[in-house]
Order: sequence, then structure tokens, then C-alpha cells
Amino acid sequence: MTPPMKIKGKLAIRRWSLRNISRTLNKEYEVQHRQAVRAWLREVISRVPVYTGTSKGTFKPLGRYLRVAVPVSPVNTTKKFFYYRGKKYPLGLSAAENYFMFQFVSRRTLFTYSYTFNYDITLPYLVWNDIQPGPSWFPFKTPPPYHATDAGEEAYSKYLSEVAPTRLPKIGKFSKVINRRVS
Repeated sequence: MTPPMKIKGKLAIRRWSLRNISRTLNKEYEVQHRQAVRAWLREVISRVPVYTGTSKGTFKPLGRYLRVAVPVSPVNTTKKFFYYRGKKYPLGLSAAENYFMFQFVSRRTLFTYSYTFNYDITLPYLVWNDIQPGPSWFPFKTPPPYHATDAGEEAYSKYLSEVAPTRLPKIGKFSKVINRRVS
């Protein structure tokens, strides 16, 4: 009868820290989402021209929140109000911040995270000039439509698809190899 075989050696076992993976990826996804919104904002403000400063000034609250400069100059200060359908809209940098609202929302379920950026522009002529041609009687420096929000959405998508994946942490960082003796 043959004697039993004895095997000696080491067995490497890889252990994963799923909690650390989840926590770190959540933080990094949130950072990359804000970076994508920064790309959106930079693209939008590069396409909106300045006349009274109100249109571009509407993006100042978001710029302050994301630490992105929103340059607004030169400004025509002779026009103080805009009238549309019987409503009086104040113009200028001081009034501009009232026409833009934004919100960052993050939702978590058991296995998924969702990040959303919502914004609302309530300045009628900025919305109109972004998607429609302007009236021929108005002396536009840059004739509308600007398509600023469309270009911003493209910059947002491009950042998330091309840049953000390169900034995520390597998955091997969250594993630990444990060597066990086998005898």
C-alpha cells in the first residue's frame, strides 16, 4: 500500500472590503459628478453673451457653489427692466441671481447610487434666446440661438464618459491577501 501524499505550501486568499469599496466609490462618484457639472457650467457661460449682465449673471450662484468664475463684463447699465407679457423683470447683476435655482441630489438604494443635477432658469429671454432666433429689431452682439444648454449637456456627458472613469480608484486597493499554510 502506498503511503498518503503530504502536500506542504501556502494558499493565498484574497479578501475584499466591500464596505470600503462602496464608501470610497460613493465619495469619488460625487466628486466626479460635480466636476461634470463644472464642465457644463464652463461651456454654458462661454456661449452666453453679455448685454445687461443678467443672462450670464444668473449662473453666478452655481459658479460660487462650484468655485467657478463667471465673468460678466462689459455691462450695459442703461437698461434697468425688461417687460414681458405684462410682467416687469429687473435687470443687472444684482437681480440676476434670482432667476436661477439649482439642486444636487444623491440617492442610494441597496446596490445603486444615483446623482442628479437639477436647474431651473426663470429668466424668459435667456431661455428663449438659447433655443430660438431673436427678433431682428434688437441689436444683438451675438445673434441667438446660443444653444448654450445643449453644448453644456454635451460637455457634461463627455466628461462623465471620458474623464471620470480615469479618476476612479483602482479596485485592487481594497483587497487584502492572506497567506495560509497548507500541510
